[in-house]
Amino acid sequence: MSRYRSPRAKGSPYITPEGAERLRDELNTLWKIERP
Repeated sequence: MSRYRSPRAKGSPYITPEGAERLRDELNTLWKIERP
């Protein structure tokens, strides 16, 4: 017996410019401030 899986909403797998900037800021914070 197989389990039914409802289809997932299709979204673009690409990162947004806002998301990229947020990740970059987090990386800089970790790299420069929290772990000098």
